[in-house]
Amino acid sequence: KEGTGGLYVRGGTTDQNLILLDGQPVYNANHIGGFISIFNPSAINHLRLYKGGFPAKYGGRLSSILDIQMKNGNMQKKEYGYTIGTLTTSFSYECPIKKDTSSIIIAGRRTVYDLLLSAYQLMDTEGKSNAGYSLWDINVKYNKILNNDSRIYFSFYNGRDKIYRSSRDDSKADGVVYDYSQKYRNAWGNTTASVRLNKVYSTKMFANYTLGVTNFVYKIEEKLRSKNEGKIQSRNESLFSSSITDYTFLTDFEYLISKKHFLQFGGQTVLHQFSPSKNSLTRTDINATPYDSTWGAARIYVPEITLYASDQYRISPKLSAEIGLRLSSFLIEGKPIVRPEPRLVGNYQLTENASLKFSFSRMTQFTHLISTSDQALPSDFWLPSARGILPESSSQFSFGTFFKAKRKHEYEFTVDLYYKKLDNLVEIKGGASFIQSGVDWANQLFSDGEGYVYGSEFLIEKTTGRTTGWIAYTLSKNMRRFDDIDKGKWFPFRYDRRHELSIVFNQEISDHVNFSAVWVFMSGEAATQARYKYLLNTLQFNNEDDFYGQYGEVYYYNGRNAFRTPLYHRLDINFNYVKEANGGTRTWSIGLYNAY
Repeated sequence: KEGTGGLYVRGGTTDQNLILLDGQPVYNANHIGGFISIFNPSAINHLRLYKGGFPAKYGGRLSSILDIQMKNGNMQKKEYGYTIGTLTTSFSYECPIKKDTSSIIIAGRRTVYDLLLSAYQLMDTEGKSNAGYSLWDINVKYNKILNNDSRIYFSFYNGRDKIYRSSRDDSKADGVVYDYSQKYRNAWGNTTASVRLNKVYSTKMFANYTLGVTNFVYKIEEKLRSKNEGKIQSRNESLFSSSITDYTFLTDFEYLISKKHFLQFGGQTVLHQFSPSKNSLTRTDINATPYDSTWGAARIYVPEITLYASDQYRISPKLSAEIGLRLSSFLIEGKPIVRPEPRLVGNYQLTENASLKFSFSRMTQFTHLISTSDQALPSDFWLPSARGILPESSSQFSFGTFFKAKRKHEYEFTVDLYYKKLDNLVEIKGGASFIQSGVDWANQLFSDGEGYVYGSEFLIEKTTGRTTGWIAYTLSKNMRRFDDIDKGKWFPFRYDRRHELSIVFNQEISDHVNFSAVWVFMSGEAATQARYKYLLNTLQFNNEDDFYGQYGEVYYYNGRNAFRTPLYHRLDINFNYVKEANGGTRTWSIGLYNAY
């Protein structure tokens, strides 16, 4: 829905998705409101989403894996592009550093309307007031062929969102002029960087070695100042920050044993640095003693080590399987916790255009995202497993069928059935606040949750011709239970969407004009809301033994998440006019989000 961002896969939450950008995890994948992804299409080469049947090389999350690879850059010639739009303005540039040997690509985006809005506000208020929102991100990738067997890649991403507000004023008292200023900033963003060495040892042996770092930070900053004749009379400054940083080294090997066996194996070492909450407050006044204080949760360093191996086994011409095992280990207050994660994917080819698929995956998650708001602001806190907070785990079974029909045009039909069991789920206690404290965060959580999700997914897709698109429908049920919530009863999870339907339509009207439309429909969210409100009149006595009536309100709830928000549906449409001009391609695009 509007105002929220994130990826919700088969009943999971946003933190249960592992999102990788050139092998490095990204902890917040949306700019504000969820309207814009942090991934610039101009910089992306390809992506792959796993909802089940996870390869053994991936882990650390329960619901999905989104593996995104950036473009390598053109080694033959220069290419560039730019976009001017109402939401963002972007550019991309790629070129060879040394032809056929090395190249670089740089892509960036930024909002423009905030610059125009700021200029208007400053002029309208004579420079005394300004407020707005801005975002920007930049992608850089360099790659070089070292020799016939080796290649090196350097990838970098940095992006920021910022909500800001500033004002100033003046007043006169006893002939003295005082200047007052106030600044507020709410900012957050991701940074990732990695170096990867690609090495071919033989026609059967291949390896990748990657060293990387990723960081996500969220800050709220406010400054209040007063001046007299340029001298500061008083100053109040407050800062809240929360962050997570990962330092990663991973190795991936691929070995072709025979025509029937293809082996993949490797390992990963990660040092997680958690800073759940840090507060600082500074006050200075010429008439008072200065005050400076810092408090919050201590910084936590947690190592994580994983090993994996899998074999893609061609059992027969029609039957194949991928059998894998992942071992994940995590230190909790100096005590190692090891979790085995078996994986199995089977595929049976019924005909040339039809197949059956079965999968089982066991997943473990040592990091937890504690959400304190349902809005698309990242007012959330990444926390590690700790004493009394066991790692979350899931076991997922899925069974599906795929069929491709070829007549005049090509159609694809997919049906998937799945069941997922979840254990050791984490939920924040009502009224808990991490911004104010965060010191005893482990005591502000319920960590004994269990859940289950099951459903069926249907997809019909037309992939060729001037008219393309798809129809996707999901029927599912998503339930949770905690010992200390609603007397241990099962309740619908917030993201229990029984029905979800999306229709995508693409039409090439001519060689230069195309039209697209997306219509989405889904059941309302499960929410907790009072069903009845009672007014109670209680008798109170004062010191003179006189009594008087006092009214109070009592709310009656008939269960956790027993209320449903209204059905949600939305139509988005877009027109594109494409023309070849001056050796390039020019596109004019007009779109409407939530058209009706």
